Amino acid sequence: MNRFRSATLTSLTAGITIMAVLSLTAFVPLQSLFSWPLVSILWILWGLGIAAYRLFGSSGLESSTYIRRYTPYSLALTLAFIVFGMMHEWTLMGATLMAGYSFELVAGFILYNDFKRISGRFNAILFLVGITLFILALPLALFRLPWPAVAGVLLKTISIAKVVAGSSEPPALEERAAAA
Repeated sequence: MNRFRSATLTSLTAGITIMAVLSLTAFVPLQSLFSWPLVSILWILWGLGIAAYRLFGSSGLESSTYIRRYTPYSLALTLAFIVFGMMHEWTLMGATLMAGYSFELVAGFILYNDFKRISGRFNAILFLVGITLFILALPLALFRLPWPAVAGVLLKTISIAKVVAGSSEPPALEERAAAA
């Protein structure tokens, strides 16, 4: 299996898991999300983030340079989010969550061109709308209103699933340059 396909499968798994965790915020107090069973899911998601970073960063996409350069900041801030949540420091948790995911929003805009090339314009727009809705609505989940963020993750996950279903190794940067 190539790195790109592994990266998209990793992202697909994370998206499904994120939808489940976000959905829980509508029914349980935020403090309950930081009990050990659910914290372990957050750690798994963080591990999936590291795997996606390594795989997308070495996949030969146009966005790989951005991913290699800036995703470590996002991962560090997401780690701080988990730690602050375990410490019940809600303000710091919210701030680090939004700061960390702001890098993902920028990555989404950069990945748009890769997705357009790989799976078509409609799917790239679906991905971009999904990631934008997810990131912008994420603070609502802290107030037990996760559904707009869940809808964003669903759109993003559908887009990634379409890429997984039809993906092959994307052309290397050198091949794209020669074709241009």
